[in-house]
Amino acid sequence: MPSSSSSGGGAYEPIDDISPGWKYVGFLRLGNNSLSGNVWEYCVGADTQTNCTTGDFVWDPDITDGIDSDWKTIKLEVAPSGSGSTGKLTLGGVPIENSQGGYTRITRVQIQAKVDGIIGQVSTQNVSVDFTRADDSGETAAVPNSSAPIGDNTTGSGTASGAIQINPSGQNFVKASIFAQVRLVGHVTTLPPPNSLTLGIYVFVA
Repeated sequence: MPSSSSSGGGAYEPIDDISPGWKYVGFLRLGNNSLSGNVWEYCVGADTQTNCTTGDFVWDPDITDGIDSDWKTIKLEVAPSGSGSTGKLTLGGVPIENSQGGYTRITRVQIQAKVDGIIGQVSTQNVSVDFTRADDSGETAAVPNSSAPIGDNTTGSGTASGAIQINPSGQNFVKASIFAQVRLVGHVTTLPPPNSLTLGIYVFVA
């Protein structure tokens, strides 16, 4: 599908799924909706399994009337650090960090909202990416809310997802700061599996 220019720079386009080969992923999920236990709600790293740093978060303190997190602000920052790099994901004002190897430049960002196996929605709004060079020059790609990723499962079976790719218009960007607001909604009254409601932000490099 054709790409569209953002309001600040770069371009965004809908994609069918996330491409392999990202450098960092900032991943948010329903988890166990708790600050305790061994099931996390957000993570940042090279993957969501073993090479990541995790954090806990309460999306909705009372799910007896369904899950509705309201809008939560998130930020993922990827930048060089010494001879390597650092990814920092902030949710609810609490950052978590993970370090990986170095890279030359940031090439693109992909974002996917997904609902798996329940009736519900993962919505995003106010999505933007700041791409920055080593000399602090840069550009901002802002995605209209009408084009922001949303996963909307109306049947409760299978998976429903929406994804976009954001490409900078310039070159030689070494840092990306991704901002968004996310809302998790689940039409359930008991806690579903941890990955029922998810949002993934993926940063690609060269």
